[in-house]
Amino acid sequence: MTTLVESQRLEVRAESRKLRSYRYVSYVAALLVWEVAGQLTSDLLIPPVSQVIVAMWGMIIDGTLITALLVSNQSLVFGVMLALAIGIPAGILLGRSRTLDRIFGVYVDILVVTPMVSLIPIVIIVLGLNLSARVMIVFLFAVVTVVANVRTGARSVPPGLVEMARAYGTKGWNMWTKVLIPGMLPALGAALRLALSRGVVGMVIVELTLVSVGLGGLVLNARALFEADIVFAGTIVILMEGLLLIRLGRYFERRLAPAGLHGGAS
Repeated sequence: MTTLVESQRLEVRAESRKLRSYRYVSYVAALLVWEVAGQLTSDLLIPPVSQVIVAMWGMIIDGTLITALLVSNQSLVFGVMLALAIGIPAGILLGRSRTLDRIFGVYVDILVVTPMVSLIPIVIIVLGLNLSARVMIVFLFAVVTVVANVRTGARSVPPGLVEMARAYGTKGWNMWTKVLIPGMLPALGAALRLALSRGVVGMVIVELTLVSVGLGGLVLNARALFEADIVFAGTIVILMEGLLLIRLGRYFERRLAPAGLHGGAS
């Protein structure tokens, strides 16, 4: 049996390495196609990937890119942290209290289907064009998904498990630490991942449409000067940051999932 299990693990690892190699080959092929297309067309339309890399390196050397990243991530960090700090307790309360969910759950459902972009003008009118407005917009993009996912996770804790814990005298804080919170850990991991991804969307939208600062401002200024290589470089940095944050969120999601009810009981 052990030999069979080990053989299956080796097959899975080999298949994973094979798929990973295919992925890397696709990356190289895409870069080659991009380079050829850039060499055959105007630099104003599609700059070659080599030119984009040179432009990106130049912005790193002179500090332009680092400054833009720091400015953009101010709103991202504060907005996501605020969304988690408010969204997680709110989701737990709505998920564990039928009364609160009947009263306030409808507002969460409304916000889930509301395009957050439509709220940006209201935020700007109230807070102006400053860091607090950018933080609030990132918060609005992220908090709804946090509340919705945590509420679902709080509801998904098996009632039978809660009743069994009560039968053994578990109550109060022990009920939360031994049963409820471990049962919600997978949902908390998913909430973190979605908050990061939605936060990046909010950060980029506000910088591209209203407040020309950070990475969005870098792209807009380069577009106005017809510097296509910088436009592509800034866009790639935004995509890379979003991808890295999603991967980070998935890492924590995978780490939290095994530490749920079964992991906490071991």
